Amino acid sequence: MVITPNFVQVDAGSLVQLSTNAPDTLFSQVRWESRNPLIATVSPTGLVTTLTPGTATISAHYTFDPLNIAFATVTVTSVGNP
Repeated sequence: MVITPNFVQVDAGSLVQLSTNAPDTLFSQVRWESRNPLIATVSPTGLVTTLTPGTATISAHYTFDPLNIAFATVTVTSVGNP
């Protein structure tokens, strides 16, 4: 599995849509997770909501294959400060 994009840098308070290369027939079997939900959260469809400055790792895997996991890095900056 692959997450696209696998790196983003955005301001706090932004939304970013991530996607995987999962076929449409398996899309409902993809589970998303934020490894740092204080920085950014992720919805069941891969929509990331950034909260505070820092870095969060977002992962995605199939429910039936938890070892086939992909990662994306989301770097959150202060609004107006890169």
